[in-house]
Amino acid sequence: MISFLPTLLIVASLVMAFCIAVMLLREFARTHEKAFFTLGIAAVVWPVLSWLMNFAVKEMLHHRPTGHPMNLGVVFLIAESIATMPYLETFVETGLMLIAVYQLCLMSSLRIQNGDAL
Repeated sequence: MISFLPTLLIVASLVMAFCIAVMLLREFARTHEKAFFTLGIAAVVWPVLSWLMNFAVKEMLHHRPTGHPMNLGVVFLIAESIATMPYLETFVETGLMLIAVYQLCLMSSLRIQNGDAL
C-alpha cells in the first residue's frame, strides 16, 4: 500500500508544476513581463532539473558495475556532491525566486508612479 505513495507524489508534483507553468506562460503572454518567465524557471524548471540530477546520481551509484574497484577520490567527490546538493538546490531556487519577486515589485512600483495602479 505504501509503495505507490512516492510515485503518486511525484506524479502529483509534476501535474502541479505543469499547471503552474501554464498559468505563468499565459500571464507572460498577456503582459510580456520577464518576471513571470524568471518565476517559471524558479518554480517549475529548476525543481524538475534538480529532481532529474538527483535521480541520475542515484541511478549511477545504484547501477555501478560490481567487482570493479572505484577510485576513492571519485567516491568522496560523489559523497560530497550528494551532501551539498540540497543546499545548492535551495540556494539557486531561492535566488531565482528573489529575482522574480524583485522584478514583479519593480513592475508594480513603476505602475504606481505612472498612475496605472488600481
